[in-house]
Amino acid sequence: MQKRSLEMRQEIHGHDKMHPDFADSLNDLANVYYDQENYEEAAKLYEQCLDMDRAVHGPNSMHSDIASTLYNLANVYRKQGKLEASLQMHKESVEMRRATHCLYKSHTDVAFSIWISRLVLFEQKKQDQAVEWLELSVKMLQNLHGRSSMHPHITELLLDLADVYGEQGRRDRTLEITEQIIEADETSDKEASSHVAGK
Repeated sequence: MQKRSLEMRQEIHGHDKMHPDFADSLNDLANVYYDQENYEEAAKLYEQCLDMDRAVHGPNSMHSDIASTLYNLANVYRKQGKLEASLQMHKESVEMRRATHCLYKSHTDVAFSIWISRLVLFEQKKQDQAVEWLELSVKMLQNLHGRSSMHPHITELLLDLADVYGEQGRRDRTLEITEQIIEADETSDKEASSHVAGK
């Protein structure tokens, strides 16, 4: 189906290969290959999509389409074991999303990109840097949802941090995060009870 979509857009736009519709179709088809674990084909298509995005929006453009393609390419490079290339793509994606959203301290896309990047850093044994990125992701999401929020993404990040601190022998930080999760959970329960009682 995705291949047919690409062919149809080629028929519509003719030889104008540098068109956003082509980039969308390439990305969709690459996603299919990625889900099928055909990472070689996925990487080829994401690379073509990135070239097309930059041709359409400008080589120095800070466009969200380019940031998304960089993110996808980073993930497929990680699956291929190309960790340095993956980390570079993630860094470019994060910086571009910061510029795109102009919300360096409080945007979900930026926080999520940084959070995913920590997988590459862990695999490269760069644990300290991975922890820094995890902490930054937590701060960004807490700026969005509140420090006492039990948002699933925040909880997952905090649990990741607690595990890492435990592995590093930093029991004080592990305890601090555990208490933070318990406190947020209790706050959430009180708010829920108050809401029910007010009905």
